[in-house]
Amino acid sequence: KEVTGIDAVNDDLVEKILTICGEASWTQISDSDGIKVWRTMLPESLQIAGRPLGPSAKFFCVMSSGILDAPPEQVYTYFVDNSRVHEYNEFCKQVKDLEYLDANTKITWSASGRVGPFKERDFVTRVHYRTASDGSLIIANRAEKHPKAPETERFLRMEIMIGGNVLRPAREADGALDH
Repeated sequence: KEVTGIDAVNDDLVEKILTICGEASWTQISDSDGIKVWRTMLPESLQIAGRPLGPSAKFFCVMSSGILDAPPEQVYTYFVDNSRVHEYNEFCKQVKDLEYLDANTKITWSASGRVGPFKERDFVTRVHYRTASDGSLIIANRAEKHPKAPETERFLRMEIMIGGNVLRPAREADGALDH
């Protein structure tokens, strides 16, 4: 059964992101220049705010971590401000907010340019911003449908079933990140 209500969906997205990061069986695939990358497979039956992952489970779920020389609050502002997306995502060619569901949740439409022979991609995404009880800053995402962003012939609609960023200060003792 699909989860409804802005808060219920947001709560489930945040809970799933934190659970997947902390409990999934991750395999490290890279450790280069201070950036570690892991991958795992998620079960088809995994419910993301009541929607089963389904056939999307055939794709790896990827997680990375690294230490940035900036406070988490400063990094967080990059994710909140659409005008800065090009500073960290070279593939995003267009982005616009379609609707604010509440003060911390919006629906965005974004598009990438052509890459090689591949058609331009577009995305309609719920983006939720939250400060967790431990002070972590969380950006939670999932694909959505929205009447202001119908599918068109120009773009191939892509859906990211769940995505997130968890920003927190590095631990003082060893500089390692909790993820």
